[in-house]
Amino acid sequence: MDYTVNLKKILSKKQFAFLQSITASARAVMSPELFNHSVGTFNYCFKMADRFILTGANSGFKDCNSTGGIKDFTSAGGFGLCANAMSGCRLKDCTNTSAGGRNRHEKIIPALCFDLAVAAILHDYGKIFSIEELKDIAVKQKLRISDFELNCEPILHSCIAPFLLKRDFKIKKKDVLNSVRIHTTGSLKMSITDKILYIADKIEETRDYEGVGKLRHLSLEDINLCLLEVYKSNIIYVIKGNNVLHPDTAKIWNYIHGGLKHAT
Repeated sequence: MDYTVNLKKILSKKQFAFLQSITASARAVMSPELFNHSVGTFNYCFKMADRFILTGANSGFKDCNSTGGIKDFTSAGGFGLCANAMSGCRLKDCTNTSAGGRNRHEKIIPALCFDLAVAAILHDYGKIFSIEELKDIAVKQKLRISDFELNCEPILHSCIAPFLLKRDFKIKKKDVLNSVRIHTTGSLKMSITDKILYIADKIEETRDYEGVGKLRHLSLEDINLCLLEVYKSNIIYVIKGNNVLHPDTAKIWNYIHGGLKHAT
């Protein structure tokens, strides 16, 4: 199945040009491995968004905005589509089949596609800086991060990312910045977009570890159960490496677990 649509026919020229610009910037400053992971995350976001937002069982507009596939994201002028329920859009807004619901859907889709695309492309931008540079930025800019986060190297890049995206790309959209901020740790009351980015980052096609295939299958069946399983897998990974867990891990786990009684 083709999980891409033509962004040029959804986004404004200005939005599409901005995506091209930040993609070129990311390619120029990231290592090939990091850039490929960013692309993989970007494309997997689209795969999930198509299932749960645009053409899946939850969408009342199965054919809305579908114009066929386009070139691979990494080719000249090509982007895989991203669509989400970010920026105040709830799933019920996208599934409302009334005239008013359809009009709202048509208005928000370009903004939603644009937001998730930006978050996915730049979610690991902070990794181009050394740990020392990130800590120096945090201290000098008096950023609001905890002592734990300041000294936890695996997640520091995401904690500093909102500042970096504002400074280097003039990105101010809170939903974009928040999705990037929490893509390593998760959070309480995650939006559908937050969930998609968190999951896609862990299971995109360049990832290769035991059980990832099962998680990919689950990601297209039940996003909440997949979030639970991916979060569980991440906790186990951290513990097996004899590393410390974020202080909020238990709260986030309990929130994600919710009423999912059949989680494995």
